[in-house]
Amino acid sequence: MADEPRKKSTQKDDRDRREELAEFLKTRRARVKPSESEYFQLSRRRTPGLRREEVAEMTGVSSSWYTWLEQGREIRPSPELLNRLSKVLRLNASETSHLFHLAGRTPPESFDVNQEEVPKALRLLVTEVLQVPASVMGERFDFLIWNRQFKDHIIDLENVPRERLNWLDLIFTNETYRSRPDWRETAKRVVAEFRWSVGKQIGSPWVKQLVSRMRNASPEFAEFWELHDIQERNSSRVFEAQNEKFGKQLFLRSFYIPAEAENLRVAILIPIAPEKKKKLSTD
Repeated sequence: MADEPRKKSTQKDDRDRREELAEFLKTRRARVKPSESEYFQLSRRRTPGLRREEVAEMTGVSSSWYTWLEQGREIRPSPELLNRLSKVLRLNASETSHLFHLAGRTPPESFDVNQEEVPKALRLLVTEVLQVPASVMGERFDFLIWNRQFKDHIIDLENVPRERLNWLDLIFTNETYRSRPDWRETAKRVVAEFRWSVGKQIGSPWVKQLVSRMRNASPEFAEFWELHDIQERNSSRVFEAQNEKFGKQLFLRSFYIPAEAENLRVAILIPIAPEKKKKLSTD
């Protein structure tokens, strides 16, 4: 009897997901112009976009089956069919990933949320508007862009080889970071944040490759990885930086998720006075 509420909750979640999938397919189908398709070059139509039977024909399924899919029925399309659907409906990478998730399938690597391009508006915000140190990292913890203030106050990444422009690499192999008094605590937390960030993609080739490389580069990384600790990547915390030009400085570092690229994280470091460190560290 104790499992009954959980079963009902799971059934409701599945029903909600199927309904969301149905509505998503309808809206994407209506968006496609028949004139853009090599299959249908019709000039006058009452139905905006493609018809159900047209989508069914192009994806190689029966009209009845595809209609059931758009009705939210309890069917589970295969990854191969979802792949064909994404092409017929002209979905971009993020939409394709969303389609797979709604269908209860794992997106293929090429369609997963690994779009590491920084939108133009976000690039301008970081490099031209913000007057405090800021950077943008991708889902793989790669540094994608940073501003002049980040270069002056935190670290000059222009001298770091491109293949090493990774937060894990800097934490575990850069002597400037390893010499920090709180290095072990910070490194352990970063590994926990990385494991949380890649949870949905833990079996992806790029995750396996990066973890293998870091294991070989650092015994401490291997130690922390085996702990299986998880920590959200979005929490704010006090960050201490020190260089020859400015000496020791304290910043409140916060992560923000841009609406137009939810796989990216914008790190903004706001200078704080030393007397505020204790209060912010305990909030």
